[in-house]
Amino acid sequence: MNNENRIKSILKSKLNLPIKSSRNAVIYTRVSTKEQAENNGSLETQIKGCRQYCHKENLNIVAEIGGTYESAKTDERKEFNKVIDFVKNKKNNVKYLVVHSFDRFSRTGGQGIAIAQDLMTNHNVLVISATQAADLSTPEGDLQMSLLLVISKFDNDLRKKKVIDGMRNKLRNGIYVHKPPYGYELSKIGENKVPVPNEKARFIKMAFELKETGLNNISILNRINMLGANLNLKRLGDLFTSPFYCGYIKGSLLGEDIVKGIHKPLISVETYERVNHTKIKYYKDCLKENSLFPLKGFIKCGKCNKNWTAYTNNKKHKSYYKCNTQGCKCNRSSELMHKDFITYLSQFRLHKDLIKPLASQLLFTFRNLNESNYNRRQEIERRKAVLSNELNIISHRFATGKINEDIHKSSNELISGQLIELEAELRKVDVKISNPNKFVDFALKLSQDLNKIWDSGNNQIKQAIQKLVFPTGISFDTATMNYRTNSVNGLFASIAGLARVLGENEKGFSGENPNLSALVVPTRIELVSKV
Repeated sequence: MNNENRIKSILKSKLNLPIKSSRNAVIYTRVSTKEQAENNGSLETQIKGCRQYCHKENLNIVAEIGGTYESAKTDERKEFNKVIDFVKNKKNNVKYLVVHSFDRFSRTGGQGIAIAQDLMTNHNVLVISATQAADLSTPEGDLQMSLLLVISKFDNDLRKKKVIDGMRNKLRNGIYVHKPPYGYELSKIGENKVPVPNEKARFIKMAFELKETGLNNISILNRINMLGANLNLKRLGDLFTSPFYCGYIKGSLLGEDIVKGIHKPLISVETYERVNHTKIKYYKDCLKENSLFPLKGFIKCGKCNKNWTAYTNNKKHKSYYKCNTQGCKCNRSSELMHKDFITYLSQFRLHKDLIKPLASQLLFTFRNLNESNYNRRQEIERRKAVLSNELNIISHRFATGKINEDIHKSSNELISGQLIELEAELRKVDVKISNPNKFVDFALKLSQDLNKIWDSGNNQIKQAIQKLVFPTGISFDTATMNYRTNSVNGLFASIAGLARVLGENEKGFSGENPNLSALVVPTRIELVSKV
């Protein structure tokens, strides 16, 4: 073997990560709830796995941040922001941010992708999963991470939908599912926990009785607080308008419906009506105004990079977006802004002839992600089988009197703890998505009709699509009268890139392709718009 080959063999046995001037790494761990932090050992498994990975890849751990519970549904997290600030600080000279799996980094989909891409592009910091192999220095690895982060958000949204649907069904059956209002506490009745009046319920009854006599809220508050109610003026006003106290449930999950609850009311419907004089109006003018301007606060000025606001000219009966920066003078009708935005979105639209081959390619990618961890799954299953066998042997020896109770208990706890760690590790091996076909259908359908869905959707749908496709926002250049953006959701950018490649191929797409280079798109997305 010549010298060149000898050196190459040494390098191949080392790190697969790109060579950087620094080997400094930061470990970030988290769980979602306090119960997980205290009971299931997940944090210990995460830190152990990350340390082993850093040791294996010869990375120098300079800090371990997190180690607590905070939900990844939003990227506004104390420990998360702490680790991001730490790795961005040039003084710390950090080049790798190590997490146990990508869903520990973020479950916000597009926003998480944008943060990871910003760290890599602007700060030369790679986000690495200790259990999900992805070389982020390559386009394929970047796409894989983007898929994993979007999948995490999709699975999170599916679970959220199931929980919300269950809560809505209970509410429709009159079962209150939120924190009990003032004057009530939860009590187990049958299979459900139902709010029942507690010792503070008397203050609610007294407040309504005093209100019926014509007494003002300040006088009522002083009287009931002297008896120990401990309320403030705003809280008292909210209590008077709540239909819960006359036996009915109202909430955002029910829309405009009001449902008769199974809980015991404190006042009659007649008393509630007399106190409130008339039905409560829940609609506000601000909701109507916001629905006219879905791009408000989302568009940035191409000149000063400040967010645009919006207003309505009542004399002309027209609405406008504008930049409030003095001297900027950027002002344009909402009708034209919406029309141009729909046109801009249409450039990401997927042609129907490409739906089938793209679906095949994406599903193939999911299978590859799963198959890449096959050996790891096998090893974990083997270790589980060995530990389970040891657990059976210990139980048998205790039953036959060969070991005492203390030894049996300590050995049982030790092996059970190891099995829990392996179960947690096993859950991280596979790509976490319950229905990949459903996910792919959803992504491609959305990409096919992106502009139409935005145009026909309500304000909430419009803003959701905007944040999904352009996670860091979008700017408008009044000089060229065009939209532009520096960041597009990795999944949509990849779909658009593959669509262009397939569209240029006269022979079409012949089948699954393990080479994902066709999915590569430029970091800066500049489509038909002149930027």
